[in-house]
Amino acid sequence: MAREGNIENPTKVTLYMPKETVKRGKNYAAKTGSSLSQLVTNLVEQEIGDEVPVTVKFSVAWWEKLRAGADKLGMTLEQYIQTRVECDQDCVDV
Repeated sequence: MAREGNIENPTKVTLYMPKETVKRGKNYAAKTGSSLSQLVTNLVEQEIGDEVPVTVKFSVAWWEKLRAGADKLGMTLEQYIQTRVECDQDCVDV
């Protein structure tokens, strides 16, 4: 039975790894409340770049505020949210 866990848009792959590595990885994942798939996903994402895809759900009211802020500054919503997250204590609300 396939277990997708918290992986968004999962794709089944076949990997060849030493049996003991798989066993230890599964044990580690179980102890940390994760899965071997999530562990491998995290390691691959760390190696390929500094961006990790994240899904965030907002209420309609928040979505509209964010969209308005992005439009006001001529930014995409993604750019605007990144600047808001990276903002330090000196930032002023828009």
